[in-house]
Amino acid sequence: MKRCLLLILLIQANFIYAKKNNSFKDCKIIRGDFLWMLDHELSNEEYREFINSDIQNKKYLPDTSCWEKEIGFYEPYKKYYFRHPKYNNYPVVGISKESALAYCSWLTAKINDQLINDKDHLVKKIIIRLPTHREWKLAAQGGLSEYNQLPWNGNSLRIEDGKNKGSFRLNFKRSNGDFMGVAGNLNDMADITAPVKSYWPNEYQLYNMCGNVSEMVADKTFAYGGNWSSLGYDVTINSKIEQSVSPLIGFRYIIEVVEWKPVKKSKIKTINKKYFKKFKPINDSIYLMEHEVTNEIYYMFTSNSDHPRPDSIKWNNLFWYSNQYTNKYHWHPDYYKFPAVNISKKDVNEFIEWLESEYFKIHKEKVKFDLPNEAQWNYAANDLSKGAFYPWGGPYIRNSSGHYLCNFRVIPELFTKYDKNGNISYEIPKNHDPMAGADLDGHLIIAPIKSYFPNNIGLYDMSGNVAEMIKDANFTKGGSWNSEMQYVQIKKKEYQSGPDPKIGFRLIMIKK
Repeated sequence: MKRCLLLILLIQANFIYAKKNNSFKDCKIIRGDFLWMLDHELSNEEYREFINSDIQNKKYLPDTSCWEKEIGFYEPYKKYYFRHPKYNNYPVVGISKESALAYCSWLTAKINDQLINDKDHLVKKIIIRLPTHREWKLAAQGGLSEYNQLPWNGNSLRIEDGKNKGSFRLNFKRSNGDFMGVAGNLNDMADITAPVKSYWPNEYQLYNMCGNVSEMVADKTFAYGGNWSSLGYDVTINSKIEQSVSPLIGFRYIIEVVEWKPVKKSKIKTINKKYFKKFKPINDSIYLMEHEVTNEIYYMFTSNSDHPRPDSIKWNNLFWYSNQYTNKYHWHPDYYKFPAVNISKKDVNEFIEWLESEYFKIHKEKVKFDLPNEAQWNYAANDLSKGAFYPWGGPYIRNSSGHYLCNFRVIPELFTKYDKNGNISYEIPKNHDPMAGADLDGHLIIAPIKSYFPNNIGLYDMSGNVAEMIKDANFTKGGSWNSEMQYVQIKKKEYQSGPDPKIGFRLIMIKK
């Protein structure tokens, strides 16, 4: 009895965790460190655990009569497919979207209970759900172009080189009435469904994103990806069939992290002489900080005073998953080297008072810190050369290798329009990611300080990343991660003020 109990405990302990960090068993990252997807279609064995966990769940049993509608030899599948151990690792089918959602709710509660009791796991709370169509499509493409029709490069359904050359990559129907195909490598090795980890995974290490069974999504009435009964032209990422209770349709789930555990408190660092050496001279008495004020230094300020942290809520609903920045941006060590944002000018003034007192403690002399005015900012950004478009000089925003030289909102040329006067406008269709192209400059949203090259006097990010506050002005300079290209030019300004995820600041130091 004791041995059986121990075995049960071991099974439960390994149910979701791959190892003790922030990972989840059999799931792969598809976005950041917060969005995971099951690497296979949910299996009969996994679904049976849900059914057997509570008598109330019996109402979600698969409808095995669905096999009658698809094949003539349905009786063995109707009787054995869901229950027999032979089919443990085959995708569960014959269930409604309601049943899939019930499974996700059950698993959410189960895993959250485990997380509470696991002191080593970094995550506090998750939601398990069906992917949206957009999430499913991005996962299926595995980081390849949004125009890819298959989960791998190219248009062939076969492996095109290497020892597996000629083998089919997925489970589909070669011709009407022919589920298996002909002998040898010319068939897909499955008559109906195949085990959930058959064939080769895509770049995100996800199996069967096309073929085997079509997969449910949360926000559409279709299931996507084609299935074992689809012909070759119809097993693409965009292939769809109407959602129904069917032996052609299964699902896989998404795990989204919604809350992180606090990191262990360490001794709060204090400013030292090294920090003040980061101010670069722009004339005999005025020095400008080489980078924007970071979360780390601002966290020192709030931790050593009664001043509140920045308002994290302002990250909410700015773009896909922006709430993850609400969760972590202003306090977590992962973001210490990122610019401090969501700060008012009143906050800046209080920060300046604190910084001046810290400087006096170290140097035993007074110094004045302040926001730069527009003339001082322009002078530093220009590197003393008049008429420059950008802080690095010249009229180009890419280097000779074609790489962007700052962090801004890169909008693909596909969505660029010119009017008869040559003015540029942008229009991203509703069915595309609103941040389409944002990572073409190397960063999807905001970047750590010093991610790009400095100008000739050693100042980083005078263009892009976060727009910078100007003293006694209701505009910012330099543009931000969300600014269009023209606004990262030195002469441009954006009329926005108040706490904002796109606005940070750097200070001048005035020595007499």
